[in-house]
Amino acid sequence: MARTEGVTVERPDRAMLLVVPALLLLVASLQVARVATLDQSTWIGGGFGMFATYDYDDTRAVVAFWETPDGPIPADLVAVSRQDLLRLRVVPSADNARRIASQLIYGGVVEEASLLVVEVRGRRLADDMLTFPTLVRVEVDV
Repeated sequence: MARTEGVTVERPDRAMLLVVPALLLLVASLQVARVATLDQSTWIGGGFGMFATYDYDDTRAVVAFWETPDGPIPADLVAVSRQDLLRLRVVPSADNARRIASQLIYGGVVEEASLLVVEVRGRRLADDMLTFPTLVRVEVDV
């Protein structure tokens, strides 16, 4: 404690001064690792990627369709859990796409469909060219 003109001022413990920066570094490191390994959106997870990119869940789209002899038929994603759709857009993985596929199959298979395809597509801008690459694709036999 220090005294300044009759006022007692408490100094924070030095260890406590390191806690906040250490926690910030830990959260940022976890987010960087998840982006690198899971293709997680940089806008999610506590990182600072939102200041460096436009790639976030709203710039990703879930596309699902049934393959039939007459060509692809769009699957109705209205019956799919909104939370699962968001999870798939934020972390596009085969496991998350299979969760969506199982919900679609549970809702009913289109007649003569042989395959259900679930994809997550993103947006990329390179050399003044906008593309919509497939980030993950899962095909399920029905």
